[in-house]
Amino acid sequence: MMIVVLGGIVGACAATVPIRVLPKGETHVVASVGGPIVPDKSPTVVVPYATAGVVYGVTNDVTVHGMAHITMAMFGVAGVDVGASTRLMKHDAWQPEATVALRAMMMTDFGGWSTTRLWPTISATCSWLDGAVVPYVGSHVTFELTNGKPLVSPNVGVQIELSNDWWLQVEGIWQAANANTRSGVLEGQSSIGDRGSLGMFIAARMRL
Repeated sequence: MMIVVLGGIVGACAATVPIRVLPKGETHVVASVGGPIVPDKSPTVVVPYATAGVVYGVTNDVTVHGMAHITMAMFGVAGVDVGASTRLMKHDAWQPEATVALRAMMMTDFGGWSTTRLWPTISATCSWLDGAVVPYVGSHVTFELTNGKPLVSPNVGVQIELSNDWWLQVEGIWQAANANTRSGVLEGQSSIGDRGSLGMFIAARMRL
C-alpha cells in the first residue's frame, strides 16, 4: 500500500497533462517518465515512474485526457486518471495563457474498496509562447480523500516543438511541498526543509 500512496503522489504530477488545450478534433498520444530525485545515490538518480495516455480536443477551449500508470501495473496495481482542461485566458503579447485542469486518479489492487484509493486533483498553468519554446509555471493540488489533506505541488517547465507533430516537455516539480516527508519511502532524501520532494519529468507528445 505504501507503493500505491507513493504512486498517487508522484503520478498526480506526471508531465502528461497538456499545459495548453488542443485545437478542436485534434488527438495526441503522450508518455512521461520521471519522479523524485534521490541525491544520496552516486550518481544521483530519479525514481522512474511512467505514464502514457491520450489527449483529445473536444472544443477549442476544452481538452479531455486519460492516462494509464505503467509503473503501478508492474506491482499488480491498476492506476488510471481521467480529466479535462480548459483555457481561462488566451496568450497575448506578454499576457500568459492560463489553463486549469480537473482530474480524478484511481488506483486499486483489486482487493476491494479497502485497497482502492482516489485522488481528485486540480491544476493551474501559466505559459508563454516564444517560437517553438513554451516556458510555463503552475501548481497541482491533490486531495487525499482518506484524510482530506491537500498536497500542493508547484512546478516549472518548458515545452519544445521538435516538428509539426512532435513535442518534448521537461518539468521540475516540488511534490507535496506542504507535507512533512522526512520519514517514509524516500526518507526525505529529496525534501526541502523536510517538506515534499523534488522531482523531474520528461514527456513526449505526438499528434495522430
